[in-house]
Amino acid sequence: MSDAGPRRDLPHVDTAPLRELFAGEVESRLPQMTAARAALVADGDIEAARELRRHAHTLASSAAVLGEDLAADEARRCEADLQPYVDGDADRVPADAARSAAAALDTLVVLLAPWLLEGGDRGH
Repeated sequence: MSDAGPRRDLPHVDTAPLRELFAGEVESRLPQMTAARAALVADGDIEAARELRRHAHTLASSAAVLGEDLAADEARRCEADLQPYVDGDADRVPADAARSAAAALDTLVVLLAPWLLEGGDRGH
């Protein structure tokens, strides 16, 4: 569950443009995140970790705005798993942290798959 406080729904406005933007964001970011995941898990590549954390941070915020709380939580978990290493002077991410971030990404991909399949039209 998100620790961002109580959920607030968006005001009664047309959110279709936001949903379309988010669908595009998901479509462009997930393949990049998946590629970074492969390098991260293979050898703890710190640049891949930085890229993955950056994308996770952005998707977490965007998902939260649209009420995709589970996806936001998984993106934040991925980000948190990598944060100590990308903000420090580490040259590699330990295998356990890399696997944990990868697992969060795997869950995020499943949670965001409907945005790819439906092009952002999630019945809203």
